[in-house]
Amino acid sequence: MPPILGGLHHQYARILIYDRHRHLDAPYGVYKLADCHAVISLGGDIEQFAAAIGSPALIALGRDRMAVRDEFTRVLAEELRSWTYADLERALTPHALWFERVQNYDQIRIDPQVVENGCFMEIPIKGGTATVLAHPVRYDGEAPALRRMPVDLGADTRQILRDIGGLTDEKISELMAAKVIYGPEAG
Repeated sequence: MPPILGGLHHQYARILIYDRHRHLDAPYGVYKLADCHAVISLGGDIEQFAAAIGSPALIALGRDRMAVRDEFTRVLAEELRSWTYADLERALTPHALWFERVQNYDQIRIDPQVVENGCFMEIPIKGGTATVLAHPVRYDGEAPALRRMPVDLGADTRQILRDIGGLTDEKISELMAAKVIYGPEAG
């Protein structure tokens, strides 16, 4: 299963040493530790961060992190490969530097913050239940209720194409028969 970060789906198709967004300062990204993956984000004092990690190479590179951000990220990734999450926590927490463990679906569902924030909801579907992301915005302290869930894939195809697309039932049936669109009656 792909890991999830902070309640958001994080595409993670292959195991990486690090994965950094190309437009953000080093060391923002996902790093492989000895026991898990962790995400690190730093927009502040790079010298403080490098000192907390304790790597002389990072301290030297930190003076101009944008010019050498790929090298900084590579050196950090190599340094962290032998670290555990507990090591990272001991190093960064005293400095209020941001990091978090990358969680899988089972872990994120029971994460205390995710549970407290009501990030997931269970919905009935075809005689069972499905877990889906809840609406992220709260109105008067409450997430909007799910108004309705389509029972089958394409359940609303005909109505949407008729009401919004202006298509006739005959044209919609023709498109379904040609397998251009899908609706439950198309089989």
